[in-house]
Amino acid sequence: MANDLWRSARGTVTQSVKQAADTATTLVRETLPARLPKVAIPAIFRAPAPKRTVRTTRKAKPRATARKRAKRATKRG
Repeated sequence: MANDLWRSARGTVTQSVKQAADTATTLVRETLPARLPKVAIPAIFRAPAPKRTVRTTRKAKPRATARKRAKRATKRG
C-alpha cells in the first residue's frame, strides 16, 4: 500500500514538473528572438584562462634484488 502511494505521488510530481518545464521552455522560445546580438562581457565577469600544466615523467621503480627473486622462486615451488 505504501509503495502504491509512493508511486502515485512520484508520478504526479513528475508530471507536474514536466508541464512546468514545457510551459517555461515554450515561453522562452516565443519571447526571445532567434539570434540575440552579441554583447561583450566585462573582464571582471570573465573566468580566468586555465593555466597549462606541464606533465612530469615518472621514474621507473627499481627491479627486485636477486635475493628477493630467489626467495620468490623458492616459494613458488
